[in-house]
Amino acid sequence: MSKIKNKNKKEIPEEDIVVKLKPLMGIKPGVYLTFLYAAVVLFILFILLVLPGLRKPGTLFKFETAPENALVFVDGVYRGSTPCAVFVGKGTREMEIKKDFFSTKKMNVEVKGRIFFSLPFPVKRTIKERLTLTDPEGFLAKRYRDIGGYALMRDFFDGYQYPNLIQRTVGEFQAGTGGNEKELYDFLYAMRFQFGNKPIVQDLAAAMRVLSAVYKGMESDYGTIKAFYSDKGYSIKNLSLAYIKALLENDRKEALLKDTILSADYQKAVGAVTEK
Repeated sequence: MSKIKNKNKKEIPEEDIVVKLKPLMGIKPGVYLTFLYAAVVLFILFILLVLPGLRKPGTLFKFETAPENALVFVDGVYRGSTPCAVFVGKGTREMEIKKDFFSTKKMNVEVKGRIFFSLPFPVKRTIKERLTLTDPEGFLAKRYRDIGGYALMRDFFDGYQYPNLIQRTVGEFQAGTGGNEKELYDFLYAMRFQFGNKPIVQDLAAAMRVLSAVYKGMESDYGTIKAFYSDKGYSIKNLSLAYIKALLENDRKEALLKDTILSADYQKAVGAVTEK
């Protein structure tokens, strides 16, 4: 047991040492310590539950669109792409949702906010919008060119993967048109020329399965069209979608009468890429 020596060389056991607080302005220590602890607790609660609402009142918006990946702007400032959650300060705000080749949604929104409990329980609001495809020709032509770029790749790696653009195109097109299938048929048919690597073949196969009820029979005269490009020395990536559609126009009726989804040429391409 340790001991403490005083000035008179007397040893005092530690358990005999007692510290006593003096009254403060006539208030007993037990009373003012209680008030001090209460003040600290109240200050912390104020910081967490009241101050955020005073400094930054507003609403937590959740933006959802069909199709997704639309850009969200608040007062002209980019805040994210759908689906996304964005905190918007209180007041009248101009919101804009836009996506290339689709309709743009603009709205003036009166944003509310609460003072108390705004940090743990913010005001929440969801905005859902369906964007209409206003330029289907431009949209599909752009995607065709994008996919053509990936078709030049022989292999992909962990940091650079093919993003399944064909399936994404089908989903976004249907969401933006409400199910208009005519242009999609032409697009998928033209994709048969993009067998550059295994991921694109798999992407096309998955997209065709999704639409198998509509696109039953992608057979047609693929060999004839393929020979046309070989004879003329054209690169399909450099041709416009409108020109491709013109070439395929005579084949569409026959293709729709076929019973199988995958043509013999398509299956050969799948096997060739898989073997590689």
